[in-house]
Amino acid sequence: MVHITIEKEFILEKKLAIVKNSEKEKTFMNNLINRLKNIDMTNIYDQKILEETVKKFTSITEELWYEHTRQVYITKHSKAW
Repeated sequence: MVHITIEKEFILEKKLAIVKNSEKEKTFMNNLINRLKNIDMTNIYDQKILEETVKKFTSITEELWYEHTRQVYITKHSKAW
């Protein structure tokens, strides 16, 4: 007879999240839309301008994401959405 020992494993992961359909989500989306409207996208005629525009988009999105999210922990018992 062979005995295999299985140790209990505790895996703790964390991520940033916004609760779906919450006031935080609404505020995040409204702020994002309003800030993205201010990016000038009318004269993207070369790669350099395109890259600068994408950087602005990314910067705004990341800034607002970190401002409106909270850290949640994911364990093996967390709900799968």
